[in-house]
Amino acid sequence: MIASIQKIFTKHPGFAAWTFGALLSQIGSGFSQIAIYTELAHMGVKDSSFAYAFVVSLLPGLFSSQFGKSLAQKYRPLNLLIITEIFGALAALIPWLGIVNHNLPLIYLGLFISSMLPGLAYPISIGLFSQVFDDNELFTTSAIQTLTFSSQVVVGQGIAALLYSKVSIDIYFFIDSFSFVLSALTMFYAGKANSLFRSHLKRIEFNPNTAFGLSDPKKIKAFFTLPILAIVGTPAISLLPAIAKNYPMFNWFGLKTESVPLFLLFKAIGQMSGALILKPNHLKHLMNHPLSLWGIILGFSALYGLTSLHIFPVFMALVFIFAAHVLSNIAFTYATSLIPQVYKGIEASRAAAVQYQAQLTSMVCIGLLTGYGADLYGISKTILAAASIGIIALICLKYFEKSHE
Repeated sequence: MIASIQKIFTKHPGFAAWTFGALLSQIGSGFSQIAIYTELAHMGVKDSSFAYAFVVSLLPGLFSSQFGKSLAQKYRPLNLLIITEIFGALAALIPWLGIVNHNLPLIYLGLFISSMLPGLAYPISIGLFSQVFDDNELFTTSAIQTLTFSSQVVVGQGIAALLYSKVSIDIYFFIDSFSFVLSALTMFYAGKANSLFRSHLKRIEFNPNTAFGLSDPKKIKAFFTLPILAIVGTPAISLLPAIAKNYPMFNWFGLKTESVPLFLLFKAIGQMSGALILKPNHLKHLMNHPLSLWGIILGFSALYGLTSLHIFPVFMALVFIFAAHVLSNIAFTYATSLIPQVYKGIEASRAAAVQYQAQLTSMVCIGLLTGYGADLYGISKTILAAASIGIIALICLKYFEKSHE
């Protein structure tokens, strides 16, 4: 994978700068997540509150992705992404105010506002990549996107886990906000280095019947795989802070670290590692062998289920979370690579926006049920139930694809 990444960066000047800008962009996001979920744990909220906080962080994407799709049809994508980063710098003030004032609604508002940014950026980025890169490069660029996201969270959450409670909250959130400013400057440089990143999206005739797969099984597979994977992952990921808070503090390189930020950090390290071990032929294997994807889902859910039992030492639990997210990252990279293969230009942006909304809708619905199920039936049973639903949905999707070939 490293050789493929080097080849992409060499062929497309400016993409390395864009990637570094994306890396900086969500370092602040990692800071915000550590601060918010650690404060919720300090407040002693119920397990269901973590699931509801996760839902609150998803809702803005339902409308911001639609807004991003509309903007991408009128304005240069790179300019929009730069403005999004500037908005992110300002949005970091909200959770800071909530934590300083011990105000739970304001903390939730901080989650709500900051989560608008991925919804804005996703359809814009997908539309841009679909016309900058050819089909043979899209597997690698999807892996780079996923690796960038994971790396930025590792860096952000790794630094945040060490700094939180060690520096003043003012300095902590200044670093959070400044990372977005640096990201905007780096993306500006990317546009200077590569004219393709400064172009408008191509206008391609958009036919909803073919675009969303009513007559094309490849498109319906591309469109629905990611929302189905979201059903599987939402209960586990939303309840991870609730699982982590029942583990003791961990002595990490001589520093005692709270369990919640440490588990979130190992989750992100697992995501990054999954992207690093991937090769394009691995993703093609998943495309042709659905049983492998089902196995990944079962493995992910089993590892989370074992962690939620709290019968293993904290180090072993961290290894379980790391391994679970190596698997989840492989599945996620595969799913995100499908859309730009079958959609191009503005059509790709529109399809990505609608897919993003479908993904968030499934995550919101499952997240609400997760909060209810965690209190009523326990975390382990809730996670395994979601895995069962996801596998059944993927089987139905495979049957549909076969019957329409």
